[in-house]
Amino acid sequence: MPPDQSRNLNIDARLSQAYVQTVSPQKDVVIVVDITMVTHQSLMRQALSVLIQTLSPRDNLAVIINGDLQFSHLQQVTLPFPVSDLLDKMIPQDLSQEDTKSALQAGVVALQDSSGCVKAILCLTDHAVNMETVQSVLEGLSEDVQIFTYTFNPSINPRILKHLACATNGSWEPITDDVTMVTRLTKYYGMHHHLNDSAARWTSIVPDRLSAGNLSSCCCAVPHPAMRDPLRSLFGVLCVDLSVNKLQQAGATDVNILETKAAVTPRCPVQRYTKEEVEQLRPEESKCSRLDVTTGGELREFIERAVRTTAGALETAAQVVKLLPTCPFINTQYDSCTNTTPGMVPDQQYHQPVSNSTSNIRLTDQARTLYTNMSDSDPYKALVDSLCVSSSAEIDWVSVFLQSSGARWQFFIDGPTGYTRLYPSVNDPPESCQEGRGIDPRSQSWYAGMTSPAKDVAIIVDPVLDDSLDILKAAAKLAVNTISKYDTGQLMVARQQLQSDGFEQGTETKRQNWLQTVDNISSATHSTTQDLISAIRTAFSHFKDKHQQEDTKCFPVLLLLTNRHLDLTVLHETARQNTPHLGVRVFTFTFGQLADDPVAKQLACDSKGSWAMVKTVEDLHQIREYYGMLSPGEHVGNVLWSEAYNFKYDGDIRGTTGCLPVYNVSSEYLSLLGLSCVHVDEIDLQGLTDGQKMFSELTASSTKQCPTTPFDEEDVQKLRSAEAKCPARISLTATDLRGLAEQAVRQAAEEFEIGYVVAQQTPGVCPFTGEFYDTCKKLPQSFQAVLQFQREVSRRSPAFHLPYSVDVTVGEETRLQDFIDNQTLYQSLCASLGMDSTWEVTLQRSQYIAWQFYGDQTSRFLRIFPALKETQEQCSNKMSDLPIRTWFSSAASSPKDVIIVLDPHYTENLSLLKTTASALIATLTRFDFANILTTSGQQLFPGMQRAYGDVRTSMIQFVNQTEVVGDSDLTHSFVSVQGIVDRALQSSNTTHCVTAVVLITDYVIMPSVLEHLRGKAFRIFTYTVGPWADQTNGKRASCENMGAWTHVASVEDVWAKIADYYNYFSMNEKTNNVIWTEPYEDRYGLGEIVSGCLPVYDIQSEFLTLLGVTCLDLTKQRILSFPNDGEEVFNAMQSLSQRRCPASQLTEVQIEKIRKPEAKCRGHQVAGTVQGMEDSLRRGTVTAQRTFVLDGQACHGKADLAATDSCDITATQRTNSTLILATDDRTRTANMSPGSPLYKALCVSATLIQNWRTTIDRGETSRSLPILHQYFVSNPSELTSHIRVYPGVAMSGEQCTDTGRHHILESVLAETQNNVGAFLYPKTMVILLHNTRADTKAQMVQTAMDLTNTLSQWDHVNVVTSQGTVFSQTSHATEDAKDRIRTHTNLGFRVEL
Repeated sequence: MPPDQSRNLNIDARLSQAYVQTVSPQKDVVIVVDITMVTHQSLMRQALSVLIQTLSPRDNLAVIINGDLQFSHLQQVTLPFPVSDLLDKMIPQDLSQEDTKSALQAGVVALQDSSGCVKAILCLTDHAVNMETVQSVLEGLSEDVQIFTYTFNPSINPRILKHLACATNGSWEPITDDVTMVTRLTKYYGMHHHLNDSAARWTSIVPDRLSAGNLSSCCCAVPHPAMRDPLRSLFGVLCVDLSVNKLQQAGATDVNILETKAAVTPRCPVQRYTKEEVEQLRPEESKCSRLDVTTGGELREFIERAVRTTAGALETAAQVVKLLPTCPFINTQYDSCTNTTPGMVPDQQYHQPVSNSTSNIRLTDQARTLYTNMSDSDPYKALVDSLCVSSSAEIDWVSVFLQSSGARWQFFIDGPTGYTRLYPSVNDPPESCQEGRGIDPRSQSWYAGMTSPAKDVAIIVDPVLDDSLDILKAAAKLAVNTISKYDTGQLMVARQQLQSDGFEQGTETKRQNWLQTVDNISSATHSTTQDLISAIRTAFSHFKDKHQQEDTKCFPVLLLLTNRHLDLTVLHETARQNTPHLGVRVFTFTFGQLADDPVAKQLACDSKGSWAMVKTVEDLHQIREYYGMLSPGEHVGNVLWSEAYNFKYDGDIRGTTGCLPVYNVSSEYLSLLGLSCVHVDEIDLQGLTDGQKMFSELTASSTKQCPTTPFDEEDVQKLRSAEAKCPARISLTATDLRGLAEQAVRQAAEEFEIGYVVAQQTPGVCPFTGEFYDTCKKLPQSFQAVLQFQREVSRRSPAFHLPYSVDVTVGEETRLQDFIDNQTLYQSLCASLGMDSTWEVTLQRSQYIAWQFYGDQTSRFLRIFPALKETQEQCSNKMSDLPIRTWFSSAASSPKDVIIVLDPHYTENLSLLKTTASALIATLTRFDFANILTTSGQQLFPGMQRAYGDVRTSMIQFVNQTEVVGDSDLTHSFVSVQGIVDRALQSSNTTHCVTAVVLITDYVIMPSVLEHLRGKAFRIFTYTVGPWADQTNGKRASCENMGAWTHVASVEDVWAKIADYYNYFSMNEKTNNVIWTEPYEDRYGLGEIVSGCLPVYDIQSEFLTLLGVTCLDLTKQRILSFPNDGEEVFNAMQSLSQRRCPASQLTEVQIEKIRKPEAKCRGHQVAGTVQGMEDSLRRGTVTAQRTFVLDGQACHGKADLAATDSCDITATQRTNSTLILATDDRTRTANMSPGSPLYKALCVSATLIQNWRTTIDRGETSRSLPILHQYFVSNPSELTSHIRVYPGVAMSGEQCTDTGRHHILESVLAETQNNVGAFLYPKTMVILLHNTRADTKAQMVQTAMDLTNTLSQWDHVNVVTSQGTVFSQTSHATEDAKDRIRTHTNLGFRVEL
């Protein structure tokens, strides 16, 4: 039948129903489309359209586009097929591997119940698929399902998709254009069965694509002749079309016969193609690789034999190269970044151009720098030799490659520089050749697994500061990648939660978790030293757990990465935790401006590790070098296999690498030359019997044989860098250290005492030279970090600190002569210079010595060696509290029993009283016994307690809780004191040296108290506090009981007065017995320290006078770190037996000489009484003020008012006090209400009676100046006018009349006002008299005189009238001056008109 002229002859006949139904059996097809890029959208739409046309009404179809499961169930194909609906869904989306896996798995599910002759999944994609997706699809897949994969993106590596097709007897086709597209897409249904059946077949009735109407075709397939194609594949199709429409038009009545024939579905072919036959049908680029080996075991055996052969050849080549002047091998050095490697051709197996005729090299940044900057340096020569040696492996690599036994990539990695020689050659893309972009293979976990022994690695990341945070994080990631599948590890970030409960196997998953933890560090943690110590303790706890479980690897390793200066407590805590049986090797890495950290270095040295400063990116290589310091190389012979990972040139295809270390066999430690490796990928293994099982075995975590001879300390020292080498270890015990320290303290004390004698004998001339650096103003030169001080110090000179109280102005340049005007200070400073040489020599003798210093008793200056930089807070203190520092009090005072009695009466003085008491408590040491009580009856302990730190703390808390007492009985308090003393003797809670009772009071001491104290067996030290304290009897109490009196007027007085306190308890004899303090916190950050101290005396004085204290510090942890005798020596240093009572106590004469001038006891009575009177007046003033404020509430009835009128007693009667009142007020006293003005006035004066009585009694007891009367005169403007007199006086006769009472009140008030200067500020008054009326003159004159009478002798006055001034200038308001004013105003004042 001639063709219709309207037919489109460009239509591909292979897509016609006649062709499709003839050559293809019934099919169930699932089309899976993954489209992610717009650039592939058009071509992929055409491809989908073509595949739809390969289906007939006999077939079933499901379509899944970008994971859309709407059409994921098989449905019979209907024609014409609505393909446009599917094409509209083909919109690019971001798809994950999970999306692809879900889509393919849905396709597998759709075919589970299929009965089709052909079951096929057609996968169209423009992105890569990983092996996990492939494996999930293949698991449980029916053997009769074929998968055909089509890739539309030429830049992806199709090996995995190709493997998916090969594994299911399908095929992979790259779709790159629409010219070959139909050919590639229609192959799938010709790769199913042999075409042995050439019988004619009627197709189903379908629309005619070239004309109107329907047709059915009778076709037969024409296979290739058997002689030409043993597979009997398709040669073509021969067809005859029969138009149904034309038959009907011709009047045919049996058209149904045609319909019946067309409806017959051909039966499924009996014989399917085998895998080998399908392989023959695949085009060359789609053929599946086949190895010469058939099992995974054979592949492993072949690869390991090849690796051993190459590694041995490389070691031999290394020896040969050393003996010859030039390289004896074909030393190819084709750089993978220069694209100069010859013979590069595209290779479908590698999916990129490769050359299997040679290798090329890819250089790390480190290697490239050496390679391009040719020099005579040893590293460059070593690199050249290594390139020559590695080129010798090419002959072995080519031989292995030709055997097609799974050795996909073969390579050598250079240990010193990290360059790789790779076979076959492949060029690197330009972006990976940029500096810093290439990946150093030595930073991969599998490399660490091959080149290091198995280890348990704890990584502590401590990013305290923002400084160098990025470099620290990069280093932490490198550290994580040193943990391989042979190791266990854990990662901690100081101050954050642990990522695990202990060590976990170093799997890729776990490493990714640790790396994510590092990535999450976005800023500095500002962790404290305690946070870091907590992390260290946790790490060692896990090390101990593994040790107890006998589950340890070859080496336990701690990696500490920090950008802080480590505190010595970190060093000591690590030493305490890292017991010998654990043997954890510690490697420290420091970053940023604080990288030069001697403590970090010592921490590594103490643990057979190493320290490195990492300041720049170029320093990062030091992180991975730690595991080269664990053990020397050993020829173990076993090829080591990596975890599964994606090899750089295989894209997303996982594989595993088998390697052997290559050593320099002539070196001392079998130093590492590099790794000889072969890489195989998972796809090659998947095609082998037991291949997947073998791949799992090779990549699984496994054990590793431990080296027989680990590096010892001497070996590690050789391997450390120059800056990291540890100082020579001194064989020293704690006993030796204590002896050295005490000898140094004795020598320094002797140097000072001799120097002080010389300074006294040659005033103004000092035999020593030296400099004084107030480090708050100027620093000496040559500051450098020194380990035992954890900071920069200067060994040139001590630091020098003066208290503010020393009246000497010093500048930046301070010389001894600047203090010449203060001879006491000058002599002590001169003497202190004599200790400098001793201090310097002592520091040189031992790295365990901490601070050496001297504190002066009188001037309170401090010199401390070596000099250090002070903080602002330390500079603001400036030694004011020197007398109460632990080291000073321990050495300056002999053992004593101290009982403190607090007697606070005035709120205004309470704070000062507490400060004084707290300062005294701070002078106590563990050699003393102590107790404290108040006069209100409160008492801290029943008896005496040894004054350890906790006891002192309790005493200070007791002081802080003390409140003002009301009425108190000091006598009763001293009875309690005697009870405490008695109980102490009975219980032996006493020093048996001297008992000192310290009374701190701001009130009156009654004579009865003094009488009670006479003959007591304890000394009385009285501290009177504030302006109203009874200084007279306070002093008497001390004078009569071999003590000393001190008055504290202000807080500034406390420190100086407390310093004097030591003079009464000094040893009074020379001693060489160095006193060791309790542990206390070092103010400069060294943690807990103990000070060994000696008092320094003026040895030429009549009796030993304390000059100061010299000390040397040792850290507590350093002493305890000595394993053999550290604890024993420390306990001995804390022994109480090192202090004893003085051989003789100070005599009264000696004590009197020690007392300050104002505190001396001889001739104190008269002056003391005068002082007592003044004290009484001050106390009375405060009492009256308080009562006035209370508005009469201080009195509770008439008895409290003591309202006895002076006219109501006789001269023989003795009464407390009497009143002189106006007549009207006298009559009102019988019926006063508490709120009345008279009641308030009398209450104010009545509260003074107790104070007056005390003053009178004290004067009588002291037999000093007689006191006649004490009285109170009220100010009429504030209180009802009255006078209260003590002792009371009797009035009679005229005095008791209204006029007499008024005269007495007026005269006494006037007399008192003459003394108003005692309670008012001095003033100047100028009275201006100006009058124009005669009738008011007298009144004006009287007013002027009244004003004048209000003035006292301390005031100035003048009067101005029209006649001039009374005085030429203002005059003191004496009585003579007042008389002159009176005369002038009466006579000279006239009326102005």
